[in-house]
Amino acid sequence: MEGKYGKNNVWNVHELQKDFHVLGFLAPYIACERKSDKVIGSMEFQHHPRFYFNFQRADGKFDSPRTIGEVLGLKTKEDIDNWVIEWARRVFPKDIAEKQIELFLKENEENKNK
Repeated sequence: MEGKYGKNNVWNVHELQKDFHVLGFLAPYIACERKSDKVIGSMEFQHHPRFYFNFQRADGKFDSPRTIGEVLGLKTKEDIDNWVIEWARRVFPKDIAEKQIELFLKENEENKNK
């Protein structure tokens, strides 16, 4: 869950009580106020095991933006490479995709040797 929503964007029941005042709920969401800075927002929760996650400020601002890699769950260079290859196969016609993938892999090899 932390991989999907961010390391500091998932709380268990005790962590939630320490960091937030719950203002109301309508499953699977809660309205809450962050104690540290009085920011109002909402987050989702799951029942079992009970976790609260994905805090969203009501004012639409972001606390700390995540990288595209974090959003997509890409942790390693290999994850990124595999995502690029699969993306090319979905977006381009087959013959063009394979040429683009070949160029991509060749460029990766050349960069390794530098």
